Amino acid sequence: LLVLDNAEHLLAAVAGLAEALGAAAPGLRLLVTSQAPLKLPAERVLRLGGLSVPTAPCTAAEAQTHAAVALFVAQARQVDRRFRLDDGSVEDVVAICGALEGQALGLQLAASLLAMQPLGEVKRRLVPASPALAAASGEPSQNVLRAALAWSHSLLDEAPRRVFRRLAVVMGAVPLP
Repeated sequence: LLVLDNAEHLLAAVAGLAEALGAAAPGLRLLVTSQAPLKLPAERVLRLGGLSVPTAPCTAAEAQTHAAVALFVAQARQVDRRFRLDDGSVEDVVAICGALEGQALGLQLAASLLAMQPLGEVKRRLVPASPALAAASGEPSQNVLRAALAWSHSLLDEAPRRVFRRLAVVMGAVPLP
């Protein structure tokens, strides 16, 4: 078994590698994680859904039994040890988890924003005011993640922003000095 993680940015290369490995080692099994399929004849695609998200309204105790909320809270506590999920904050947390469709990466990113903004502000920036409007502009969770990344980028000083813009166009590994 060979595991290749995060292949979405190298789909053609990974597909070529998978075909070559399959021909050279027929007993080899590949597990490739990616946001997009490789489109190979022998490929089996398994789509993973997001973590479970409670339906609102609910209590903090009920919300905490759902994986999306538990992950958000755990990550939020790493950023701010004083963060507690209570009946006053549960609505905002559930709304954020729902807008991100339980996607782990998005939840971790959203929780990390609590280092710079209060929970209500994070919700205001990440949760669309109109779900119908968000749905019309594409997949909602992708729009929310894009907005979160853009917001995080805007919080940086100009020098780090310039570095990220330059790295965004680099293909392959970047040697460190």
